[in-house]
This record gives sequence, C-alpha cells and structure tokens, in this order.
Amino acid sequence: MAQARADTLSLDLRQAEKLFLERNLSLVAAKYDIDINRAFTQQAKYWDNPTLYISTNVYDGKFFRHGMENGNSYGQWYVQLEQVVKTAGKRSKLIRLTEDATLTSEQQFTRQMQNLRFMLATDLSALQQVQETRELYSMQRGSLGNMSKAMDAQLAEGNISRKDDLRIKAMLFGLESDFADLRKQEADIQADLHVLLRMGLDTVFRAMSGKGDPLSMATPKLGDLVDSALVNRPDLQIARINMDLQGHNLQYQKALAVPDLTLETEFDQNSTYTRNYVGMGLGIPIPVLNRNKGNIKAAEIGVKQASTGLDMAREQVVQDVAAAYSKWNASADALRHFRGQLGNDYDDLVRNMAESYKARQVTLIEFTDFFESYTDTRLKQLAQEAALRNAAAEIVFTTGTKWPDQP
Repeated sequence: MAQARADTLSLDLRQAEKLFLERNLSLVAAKYDIDINRAFTQQAKYWDNPTLYISTNVYDGKFFRHGMENGNSYGQWYVQLEQVVKTAGKRSKLIRLTEDATLTSEQQFTRQMQNLRFMLATDLSALQQVQETRELYSMQRGSLGNMSKAMDAQLAEGNISRKDDLRIKAMLFGLESDFADLRKQEADIQADLHVLLRMGLDTVFRAMSGKGDPLSMATPKLGDLVDSALVNRPDLQIARINMDLQGHNLQYQKALAVPDLTLETEFDQNSTYTRNYVGMGLGIPIPVLNRNKGNIKAAEIGVKQASTGLDMAREQVVQDVAAAYSKWNASADALRHFRGQLGNDYDDLVRNMAESYKARQVTLIEFTDFFESYTDTRLKQLAQEAALRNAAAEIVFTTGTKWPDQP
C-alpha cells in the first residue's frame, strides 16, 4: 500500500482484499451465525432436566399439622422424582441436525465473503476504469483548451471562421460535461468502497493495476474450471449439506414416533398401605393417536426437494463457469485485436494530429473526426480492460478458487 497524499490510498486488488478481510463488518456479523449454531449443537448434547414434585398437607383441621397428637399420626409428605429417557437415538440425531446447520452457516459465511469480494473486485475495476477515463479526458481537455485559446487569437485576427472556433469550443464543452459525469460515477464507487473497507470519509481510493499483463496468463481449460467449481462452490456445498440434513431430519422424525420412557422414584409418607413408602415407576406414551406421520411425510418430501435442489445447483454452477469463461475469452480477444491493430502508434498519432492541424496540414473536419474516433476507441479499450478484470473476478467467484492470478 502506498499513500500518494495523506488522504489518498492507492491499492490493487490484493491489497484491497486484505483490508476487506480485516475490516468488513458484514463478515463479522455473518461469523456470529456460525457461533450461534455451534451453541445450538452444544445445547443439543445436554440431557433433559429431571422433574421434582413435592406435596404436603396444608389443612386437616389445623394448618400444617405434622407428628403425633393424642396417639395419632398426622401429616403427609409426598416426593416424586422423574427423568425422561429419550429412545431411538433422538439425542444423537438432534445433535447431527444441529451439526448440519453449523456446516450450512459456515458455507453461507464463505458464500457471503465471496459475494462481497466479487463486489470489491468489480468496484475496484470500475474505479480504475473511471480514473483512467478521467486521465484521458484531462489530457484531451488540456490539448483542446490550448487549441481553443490559440483559435481565439486567430479568430481575432480574422484567420479562421467563427464556425471553426465554435466547433472546438463545443468539443471542449462535451469533454467538460463527460468529465463531470465521471466525477459523479466515481463518488458512488468511492462510497461503496468506504462501506466495504470501512475507511474514513477523508480517505480517497485510487485503483492500481495488478502485477503483470493479464493477457500473458495461461488460460485454464474450461473442464478444469468446472471441476474446481463442483468441489469448491459454497452454494453447491450448501445444497449437498441440505441433502444430508433432510435425510437426517427424516431419521429424526421417525425416531420421534418411538415413545420416550419416563423413569420415576417416589416417597409417600402416610397415604399408602404402609408408612414411608418408597417406590419406582415407569411411564411410556401409547402411540395410538399420534405417530408423527405428518412430520415423517413432510421429511420424506423434503429429501426429494433437496435432491432436486442439488441437481439444480450443480447445473447452475456449470452454466455460471461457462458464461464467465466465455466473457473472459471475448474480452481477451478484443484486447489482443486492439493491440495488434492499433497499439501505442494510435496514441502517438492523435498527438501529431493536433500539431498537424495547427500547421494546416489537415482540415478541422479531419482533425475533429479523428479526435472523436480516437476518444471512442480508447473508451472501448478501457471498457474491454475493465471487462477482462471483471471476467477474471467472475471466474474466481464462480469457481470458488483463485484463477490463476487476478489482473
């Protein structure tokens, strides 16, 4: 990271990602979901609390009479302790369900991180495009501005027509208008970056190009990218985990149809056939009216739905990678064509055209036509360079891995 001024932060995509991972509040908030689900798993491991019942006499002619009176025994205490014992592995099956939820939240966190990183990459690419376009306009504005001043002097001497002078001024006004629009676009991008990187309002971002020429990178095979995506895409992992979760939920719902046992021990001081009675009991619901059939049926449908969702997610992954790969190749081909056909000679020629017009070697119409053609071509070049950066970011996003080095 380099700071050209106290309020300007210049950074490339790698440096921006480092700041993003350290400072983004959305990631901090999303990570809490993982901790919450881990807490649910811990809770599922606990046994149910035992239940204690205590009963005593309140009034039998006298309040709270206990003990012996006139040879008679008074008072009653009844104490019962119950413990529910879950059957059919309900506890372990519930733990497994909460573990599935934790795995899902981890993949959702990864997915959100990838979404935000893709937003960061495209915002930084857009900022670079806007700033490079602004530099182009600044150069042309300076050239036309100097020409306009020279033409004002020529107009005063009667060497050129008013029409020619106005034509240059109109072109200069068009550049000023476009320059103002660029400033508005940059303001929106800067605002997005401030949120993503959580930087103060006094920080102004400047995008830097990554190391190396993106066109010099070896292009991976589409099949390799698809294979990588099928292994690493978080949304596909979520679909797989959901498939497992629905299967585990079906097992859990079937287990709920099996009655739980209630073990109890009791003490009765004075109301049974003998004093100070101590006994044991066993309770079990009779599965006649409710056998959890509705929830089991819903769980079976959930398994089928999850299977369909997994197939859809797998198909979507393949299509996403293919589309990103196609965008990369289209932008790369366009840039290769530009470099092969025009290259640096085009920039040199536009500078010479201004001098040629001053020397009256070309007409004003020839100069303005070439000037507008050059501007349009350079803007398209910058757009294709941005499209190439975005395509690389999209390949990273759709495959879930680095590929092979982001421009």
